[in-house]
Amino acid sequence: MARRVHVALATVGKWRQRFVLLRVDGLLDEPRPGTPRRLSDAAVERVLARTLESQPQAATHWSTRSLAQATGLSQSSISRIWRAFSLRPHRSQAFKLSRDPRAILRKHRMWGNIQPDVKMLRTREDAGKALTQEEETALLKECRESRSRSLFVVVLMALDTCMRYSEVRLLQWSQIDFAARELRVGSSKTEHGDNRVIPISQRLHVVLEFWAGIFPQRKPGHFVFPFEKCGGRGKDKLFGFKGAVAYATEPTQPTGDWKEAWEHAKRRAGAALNPGAKNPKPLVCRFHDLRHTGCTRMLQKGVPFSVAAVIMGWSASTAVRMAKRYSHIGHAARVEAIDKLASATVFDSEGARKWAQSSRAKKASGWAQKWAQPEVGGFEQTN
Repeated sequence: MARRVHVALATVGKWRQRFVLLRVDGLLDEPRPGTPRRLSDAAVERVLARTLESQPQAATHWSTRSLAQATGLSQSSISRIWRAFSLRPHRSQAFKLSRDPRAILRKHRMWGNIQPDVKMLRTREDAGKALTQEEETALLKECRESRSRSLFVVVLMALDTCMRYSEVRLLQWSQIDFAARELRVGSSKTEHGDNRVIPISQRLHVVLEFWAGIFPQRKPGHFVFPFEKCGGRGKDKLFGFKGAVAYATEPTQPTGDWKEAWEHAKRRAGAALNPGAKNPKPLVCRFHDLRHTGCTRMLQKGVPFSVAAVIMGWSASTAVRMAKRYSHIGHAARVEAIDKLASATVFDSEGARKWAQSSRAKKASGWAQKWAQPEVGGFEQTN
């Protein structure tokens, strides 16, 4: 019996003794020592029913925080119940109705009737921030110390490839060619961004090779950043745990998000940039600003806008709009272009000097002075 159910002989002996004394009831699990259970079956059932059969007012799915507020239970209790029943509302594959008013009106074919009377707000073209070199250094340093071991690789990839958040999150090993030092983007936000090829920088190539070594059993269809749970070791008074411990890795599923690790990294980076502040503010940086930073630096280094547009995955219309947004960037490159244009011609300094002393130049100068004379009463002053 012990060999058949893969348990020790002592365990089988205990089962036999309890069966002799209490028959079948003796095989049931006895109450375990420790804190008694606080959640009743009715409370668990209520949480499960609300998770699966209802929807919050301002979101497409429940979070542990919102459901805890709605049920009066603690957030950790909601999290334990979800884990016990393998519930992940944020990773649902079901179709979700949009809450965008325009999408709803289009669905019912009503948007076309009122569209001429609707004045859309102007899209902000100045949204976005490019990190300074100091901010990038501080941010990457804190990402390396994050409990999420993948955060540093993710942020570095976003900076060096200008990929979008979803493109990074859903990247698979089959899309990376280490020999050619390039990666191929899969499904993108726009059609022009699908399947575009992006070269891999030297520093990203080194980091990706190290990251690949962590997964020796990886397959082409596995995700580069798989779903996994993160723990911490050690304790820090200001920022909590230090160090990273990853477990329960599922390579066939992409990671959910890096929101918590990302926010903590920005908080630590803000403190590092302002060491003397009593209440340092987090570093102001959205994840999309990493993409904006990479594009800004490409243009500042004189990369042609058409090349940057291909790397960014912009359509033709988007490239025109982005040309206005990034028009202030690359002034040094434009100055260099004009200098190169001038250097391509032969400048006759002696001929220019003779022209300046000629009668034709003097006539031109006199005409310019006459043209610049002030007007009297709105009419030209005449003799």
